[in-house]
Amino acid sequence: MKIRNLLLMSFLCCAVLLCMTGCFKNIKRKSNNIKDINKFYFSYSTSNYIYGSVSYDIALENEKYILTIKLDNVAPEDAVKIEINNTILENVLTILNKYQAKNWNGFNKSDSNVLDGNSFNMSITEKDETHISAHGYMMWPENYREVKQELDELFKNILDENKEN
Repeated sequence: MKIRNLLLMSFLCCAVLLCMTGCFKNIKRKSNNIKDINKFYFSYSTSNYIYGSVSYDIALENEKYILTIKLDNVAPEDAVKIEINNTILENVLTILNKYQAKNWNGFNKSDSNVLDGNSFNMSITEKDETHISAHGYMMWPENYREVKQELDELFKNILDENKEN
């Protein structure tokens, strides 16, 4: 019994020492990054006027990614569709993973004290069928502003490049 306790204490001391020296820091942890996307949708309202919203939709159709951009004050039927390459998709993933947007999954908050406010909606389906969903009304998840700003910049640049071609 004493030998067993002595061995157990020795093992625990070694484990504590290894943890303190950082020997376990290279052990792989489950990634919280978004990987391959089948579908991506991000929208936000800009006003209470008709067509007062912006939306970006990426869908895998016939082995090609199609980006649909609907800007503010544009009717949904006038949204622009653009075939995109993997580089653009990687740029989207970089933005989402930089700000850990996967952690937004399940975010569903609203400020019921505001009657005419703004909202957002994000939905992502990865190729392994993992689904990430978040929405809010006058309440935003961590890093929302940065994600919105960088996605706006990326997609508006793509739209401008497409108009030139």
